[in-house]
Amino acid sequence: MQILTLEQVQKSARKYYQAKRLTAQHPKRRQRMCYYQIGHYRCAIGSALSKETLKQAHDIEIQLLADDTSLEALIKAKIIQTNTTEYNLIQEIQWKHDNWAQASQSYGLKHVETKSCERCFLNTIGL
Repeated sequence: MQILTLEQVQKSARKYYQAKRLTAQHPKRRQRMCYYQIGHYRCAIGSALSKETLKQAHDIEIQLLADDTSLEALIKAKIIQTNTTEYNLIQEIQWKHDNWAQASQSYGLKHVETKSCERCFLNTIGL
C-alpha cells in the first residue's frame, strides 16, 4: 500500500505539468481523459503513484469500468492510504485536473473554458 500525501501529489503534478505530461495536455484530443495513465501521460494522482501502485490503480479502473479517477476507490481497495486532513485537498486537485481534461477534450487546449479550468487546477498545485 502506498501512502499518498498532499505534498507528493502537488510536487509530482507540477513536474508532470511542466513536462507537458498530464493527461489534460495529451497531444491527441481524444486521449485527454481522466485516467491514471495513458502512455507516458498521467492524471494528477497518477503522477504521484509508483509503477506498482499505478498498475493496481489501472486494474481497479478496468474493474469499475470507470472513465474517471477516484481517490476513494483506491483507498477502499487498499491500494493507497492518505490522512484524513489531506484527503479533501488531494481529491480537489484530482477534480480540478479532471475538469480541465474534460474541457480540453471538448473545447481544445486554447478555449477560454479550458484555460479557466487549467488555471483552477494550477492554483491547487501551487503554480
